[in-house]
Amino acid sequence: MDKCDITGMASPDNVAMIEELNQLIIGEDTSSHQNDLVWIYDLKSGAMTRIGSTPYGSETTSPYWHTLGNYSYMTFVVQHPYGESDASKAAEAPVLVGAAPSTMFPCV
Repeated sequence: MDKCDITGMASPDNVAMIEELNQLIIGEDTSSHQNDLVWIYDLKSGAMTRIGSTPYGSETTSPYWHTLGNYSYMTFVVQHPYGESDASKAAEAPVLVGAAPSTMFPCV
């Protein structure tokens, strides 16, 4: 069960800068969400958008923005899926994909 609302960030842990867009990629390492989340924070507008989710019991690591010629790619790593938690709880955890508006830090 989530201890914090999933529309807000909990325990930000890893950060990468997208310089050309003036945005941050922020990954969580928290026990307050069943699935740790990855967010984009726009430094100009203050808007924050959920862009990714990890499997139950894992955390996000190593967010990075790659620009190669005319193309850009975002990567991040999922560390120890189902490793730090009771694997039997995995079926209960929601899968969160896509954008969700958010407040900045309702539960840190």
